[in-house]
Parts: sequence; structure tokens; C-alpha cells
Amino acid sequence: MASLITTFIRPDALEHLFPLMIEDALQAFEMWGNHGAKDPFESLNEIVFTMAARMTTCREFSEDPKKIQALISIFKRLEAGSDHTSIIVPWFPTPARLRKMIAGVQLYRMISAVVLSRKHRREDDPLQAMIDKGLSPTETTIVSD
Repeated sequence: MASLITTFIRPDALEHLFPLMIEDALQAFEMWGNHGAKDPFESLNEIVFTMAARMTTCREFSEDPKKIQALISIFKRLEAGSDHTSIIVPWFPTPARLRKMIAGVQLYRMISAVVLSRKHRREDDPLQAMIDKGLSPTETTIVSD
């Protein structure tokens, strides 16, 4: 897996993505507008998440604000599912653990849909590199998690 991840952070790959990442940030700043108050911690987290999604997932996710929001929600639920109870008794089906499992299934479905749509077309993004390496949708979900 380490060799796969290093393909995403090669200087030439990042050089190709850098203008797109700047464009993503500028679009987010434009959506903020000039009026009212904005929580910089929440807003900047979305920008950073969008940039990370562009570097590690696929164009279908990074170019669709609704999918970015869905991914943010999924990852928040995955993180919230890792509470102290899940560490002490990992086999116990707590509500947090069940929510984490549901979020994992949602992430799998999102990635699987894109993998299936790529059967007859190619893109130049990290998900395509994983598909080219022969990773299944389950394995790509684990790498993305």
C-alpha cells in the first residue's frame, strides 16, 4: 500500500493537481460571499478536505460539492464511531459502532459506484491508479479510510 500512496504524492502528480486545488479554494472563498459571519475553523476544514479528496480520491467526488459534503459527513461518523467503548470492548454493538458500520457501507457504495462507472472509461486520478493496480472496491475503500 505504501507504494500506491507514494504514487499520489509524487511531485509531478501534485504539480498537475495544484492549479485545481487553488481553483477549489477560490470557489469556496467566492461561495462565502462578502456579508455575514463565517466560522473559519469549519470553513477551512471543508477546503482542506476538498483538497485532500482531490489528491486521494476521484474527480467525481472532488468536483461535486454535494459529494464532498456527503464524504465529510461519512468521515465524521466514522471518527465518532471510534469511542472509548469500542476500544475497551470492540465486539460490543454500541450505537456508535453501528453508526460507524453504516458510514463504512455508505463510503463503500460511493466508491463502488465510481469503480463500476469506470469499467468503460478512464480518468487521471488516484482512484484510477487503484483500479489499474487491480484493487477491488473493498480494498480502495480501505485505502481511502
